[in-house]
Amino acid sequence: MHRFPHPVFVAAGLRTPFGRGGGALANYDAISLSVPVVQTMAAHAEPDLVVWGSVIPNLGWSNIAREIWLDAKLNPNVPAFSVVLACSTSMTASFAAAGMLSDANMMNDAAEGRYGYALFEQAAGALLEMAQEKPQLEGLSTDFFDKVDAYLSPKQLHSHPVIACFSKDPDVLGQWRAYGQNGEGWAIGFDGAALAVMPVTLLDVVYDPDQQLAEIRNFLVAMYMTWRTLGGAFEEAVGRDAALLSSLLLAYKHPSFREEQEVRALHELRVDIAEDGWLLVDEGGSSEEAEAAGLPVRFRAVDSSVTANVDIALPALEKGAIRELWFGPRNVNGSGNAIYPLTQYGHRGVVLHRSTSSYRG
Repeated sequence: MHRFPHPVFVAAGLRTPFGRGGGALANYDAISLSVPVVQTMAAHAEPDLVVWGSVIPNLGWSNIAREIWLDAKLNPNVPAFSVVLACSTSMTASFAAAGMLSDANMMNDAAEGRYGYALFEQAAGALLEMAQEKPQLEGLSTDFFDKVDAYLSPKQLHSHPVIACFSKDPDVLGQWRAYGQNGEGWAIGFDGAALAVMPVTLLDVVYDPDQQLAEIRNFLVAMYMTWRTLGGAFEEAVGRDAALLSSLLLAYKHPSFREEQEVRALHELRVDIAEDGWLLVDEGGSSEEAEAAGLPVRFRAVDSSVTANVDIALPALEKGAIRELWFGPRNVNGSGNAIYPLTQYGHRGVVLHRSTSSYRG
């Protein structure tokens, strides 16, 4: 059984000096011993997150990781937090960091996050091969893709997507079994106009691998040509496009899920990492009609999973936001049990359907 959903590797190692108690290092505290190590590590590559600890903590430092990072005169915008677990402190720090690296935004489906990132890697590899033959890709190298990856890999440290999933087919047996109370539930047909004016991005999920790679390649080519034309810093030229790509990768799923015919409503939350905790913040968003204020972020536990959510209200349409209601193949309710509550809550003229799926079991 694997602790993390994909392998995490130690790329390189350094350590603080080691000596006997009361020996040559007795006059140095944990920060003094750690600063040179952190400076040497950062000279190779600046991390997105620092996890540090000491076996015997000094109560004068509330967050030794942050103290070390600042004393090393390194980028103050890099978050840092501390761990303590006696002689297992360094191993605990490794597990904490590995858990964040391996989990797609900590609470969403990690497998889907890995699928989208794998598509980016395939598209990048294909473009590097194409660059040898296409003049418009002259100068394209791994340096460009490393800059794009700087937005993709640490995404979970900056933003967290919350997603509502819909299907374009209301009567799929697999969906009834998985999400419709084993066929006893309902499928609600929402008015597309209602979804379009909400502060979300609607993603029509793509399942065809060839189309997925083609779309990502085209996006990356457009980014590269824009950067080459505008010149200057990558962040100023196409940084927003790279951040957008990190979200658009959520529109791609493995072809084995094709029957879902999924449409996703995506809303991003800001991630705040402080010395004393981590926080998800809804900054609101924009729709076709107006700016929307942020909402409280709530959490719920389903089986062993914890997920974040925000309650974005459906807009008030003249006849309500629901246009159709489907009864599951094992739903025994009569029509009145649906019409009464629908009318009560402002959804009039809703068309009712009975599932035609053949259900056994």
